[in-house]
Amino acid sequence: MKQDVDCIHLVDSALSGGRITTEIIDNIDSFNADSLKVSGLRQDTFEYLVAQYGNRFRSIFFWKCPGVEDLTPLEDLSQIESIRFFWNTKAIRFWDMYKTPKLKSLEFSDFTRLRDLGDLSSAQGLEHLSFGNSPSGKTSIVSLIPIASLQSLVNLSLNPTKIDDGQVSPISLLPNLKFLNFSSRLFRFEQIAWLAARLPRQVECDYLRPFVSLRAGTLNDADVMILGKGKPFLNSSRDAQRIKRYVDEFERLVDLFRKNPAEPEPRK
Repeated sequence: MKQDVDCIHLVDSALSGGRITTEIIDNIDSFNADSLKVSGLRQDTFEYLVAQYGNRFRSIFFWKCPGVEDLTPLEDLSQIESIRFFWNTKAIRFWDMYKTPKLKSLEFSDFTRLRDLGDLSSAQGLEHLSFGNSPSGKTSIVSLIPIASLQSLVNLSLNPTKIDDGQVSPISLLPNLKFLNFSSRLFRFEQIAWLAARLPRQVECDYLRPFVSLRAGTLNDADVMILGKGKPFLNSSRDAQRIKRYVDEFERLVDLFRKNPAEPEPRK
């Protein structure tokens, strides 16, 4: 256990996150910080930590606490501003976020059973949301529809393996969005063009375009990745004409969707 600047670290070095006891948790009294990073919590120690010390912190990072099943104790943290989770195999829902009204930042990755984002719709003050996988993860969700109600959201990053209903349109309903990041293979080429047409031009995103360039040697001789599900990796010299056709088609679609604001997103 240590304190680094303004963050207390209750982190076990074990690959699984270890097992943090109530005795170790009580060492928090020896430190003074408004942020906490903790691993190895089970349901009982999670509840103990939140009840005894949770309101001391502005920010908590639950790192490698896979066995925590019920997150509703977090409803008691009315002053919490930032919560991060990495790796959970038990939880299937979040909590009533009306009860954490100061929450501005939420990140969760490698949640293998939490598929319904419905609880997020009550996080009305949320400004930053990031979720999905680590490189080896298998996070999938039912739909992005709940995030459409997050009118304060400024920064959105999503990298799930799959979205069941395949819809991109909820992202277009975020009026204050400024930064967007998503997996290059999450949506279809046509959906990316539709989203590029619907979002304000000032939204910063590396993937609202037909392709991205790759470093030489990243994938054999390919140095261009066409964006969208099932699209190819190409070589900028050998496949120049093919790349141009994708660029032309993308620009045509964006122009079409801008001229026809009522046009729904392309579906399968």
